[in-house]
Amino acid sequence: MQIEQYGFEAHANQPEITGKFIQIQWQNEERLLFAPFSLCDFHIQILSRFLDTQQIGYVWTDTQALRHQAPGLTVVGGGRFHLDNAAMHLKLWDKSHVFGRFQPAGLAERIATTTHPWHSWQVTVL
Repeated sequence: MQIEQYGFEAHANQPEITGKFIQIQWQNEERLLFAPFSLCDFHIQILSRFLDTQQIGYVWTDTQALRHQAPGLTVVGGGRFHLDNAAMHLKLWDKSHVFGRFQPAGLAERIATTTHPWHSWQVTVL
């Protein structure tokens, strides 16, 4: 599993950050992509950021839809997050109106196996 964060630099000194995330499968790997509300109002915007960083072509077909050129890329679902830096706590919940709910089963345990700084944090999945 890989965890990617977009736009967190602007919040580096904030004790708490809230936003949205999506869970994807790409190149035989699960990825969690996080962005604060100040950067992305919609889950689809997180996907477009990922596609941009990977230099994968896509076309917006609507304000809430795009068509990408990444064979094997699947969006599993999405939700919201609350990050409490002081308490070292990450909370995941809710669903995406476009992609549906993320797959919660075993997610906290898989985050703990990563090399991401959150691997040692308390993760609550609601």
